[in-house]
Amino acid sequence: MSLGTVYRCVSIIANTIAQLPLSVYRGEEELEGVVLANRPDINLPGNDFWSSTASSLALTGNAYWYVTRNQSGDVKNLEVLNPRNVIVNQDPNKIGAPITYDYGGSRLRKPNISHIRLMKLPHNPKGLGPLQAARGDIENALRLREYSNSFLSHGAIPTGVLSSDQFLNSEQADAYRSAWTEAQASRGLAVLGAGLSYSPISLSPEDLQFLENQHFNQLQIARLFGIPSIFLSIGIEGSSLTYATTESMALLFLQTTLSEYLVSIEEAFTALLPRGQVAKFKLESLLRADLATRIAAYEKLIDKQVLTPQEVRLMEGYSPEVRGEFFAPTPLMQPKENSNDEQL
Repeated sequence: MSLGTVYRCVSIIANTIAQLPLSVYRGEEELEGVVLANRPDINLPGNDFWSSTASSLALTGNAYWYVTRNQSGDVKNLEVLNPRNVIVNQDPNKIGAPITYDYGGSRLRKPNISHIRLMKLPHNPKGLGPLQAARGDIENALRLREYSNSFLSHGAIPTGVLSSDQFLNSEQADAYRSAWTEAQASRGLAVLGAGLSYSPISLSPEDLQFLENQHFNQLQIARLFGIPSIFLSIGIEGSSLTYATTESMALLFLQTTLSEYLVSIEEAFTALLPRGQVAKFKLESLLRADLATRIAAYEKLIDKQVLTPQEVRLMEGYSPEVRGEFFAPTPLMQPKENSNDEQL
């Protein structure tokens, strides 16, 4: 992951997924205190486990969990394996051929390995990730960076020009050039004579289209990973970004990019749970609107008695009120006073 844009794209995906809580449900009931969901690997914080899983998927298209079970077969612990060290084998010429997994020179038993694939292709035991799908684009970006670095360091463009308003023969020109080069190498004081003047040449990468090519490659990589360019501060100069714009971009990012990762992880985790239990990520934090919008929505929901103030406090992360659950009276719920009394 030697390109900065690739690193940032993977970081955005992994860090976003790592912040989402995973809940386990039986039917409509959310189960509390499921240790495996809160901390799948006892040796890692939960967010590190999910970040490692998402990074593996983004970089290789595959993630592997080593599954530790007790004597009853229940899952006790999960460990994210380095995807580059897992060897996946399947006979491509045989329909329905079994898939085997080797790690560290040992064959892994089927109950002890969980394989998550990003893009699934027919008759291909491994998933396809963004980097594998567009290897040529990434290699072009790497070659451009290497060429740019080499050209800027060793390119045949002089750093400046010594000129004179007098005629100089070749011997004089060589002497002045040698004296100037020696003075600059030692960072000494340059003394110009005989009508000499120095004009530096500043190489502009933009003039050589390096910046344009770099910008194009950054956009290509962002598209490849499904990251909105504004998340990477690419191409936002002169554009007018509003909260509504960024909010819609975040929703689009969830629907078109993150959903593929989340569904794949949820399905793999659900397969490890007891029958009848389902794992789902909670997405409220990603779909959360700004405070003013939330307040307006809460007021309507409380007024219609869809939510109680107690439930709203819990949704916003506040402690419950000691008075318990109640519907706050609204102007529509206030009893009207007798009109005769008002005239007295």
